[in-house]
Amino acid sequence: MIVASSKEPPVTPQDVTAYLHAQIPQTQSLGIAVEEWDGQILRLATPLAINRNHEGTAFGGSISTTGIVAGWAWVMLQLRANGLSGRLVIARSETQYHKPIAGDFVAVCPAGVDDLDRFIKSVARRGRGRIRVRTELSMAGDVFDVAAVHEGIYVVAARD
Repeated sequence: MIVASSKEPPVTPQDVTAYLHAQIPQTQSLGIAVEEWDGQILRLATPLAINRNHEGTAFGGSISTTGIVAGWAWVMLQLRANGLSGRLVIARSETQYHKPIAGDFVAVCPAGVDDLDRFIKSVARRGRGRIRVRTELSMAGDVFDVAAVHEGIYVVAARD
């Protein structure tokens, strides 16, 4: 069985940002910061200046990484909110790019999720579970004009 972590879960956007930077150092290198976390919606912001490509638009790898991190962080926060922890990893990742992003960008998660309750119950009962999470990415200030979509399957299992 997976049990609650002895660490208090991060609850403010600043706490979640600090947690991400400590646990996944690449998030700090990419300038990823949490703009919003209200217990349901997680919004990450990523600056274009250090994530641009040769065309002056957001680098595809940075877009994909931001989508992966948004989903991972959202699942981690859901686990902690339910008193659970474990080894959380991404098992499958797909990013679809619809248009270039020519400015700072945001990832909003979840844009869609497959049965959170089932996932939480599975982790609590069996010590493992998997969940599909959809994250939408867009230019900052225009979240309704989706430029890319990341879909990931995240799995959690008890730590050895």
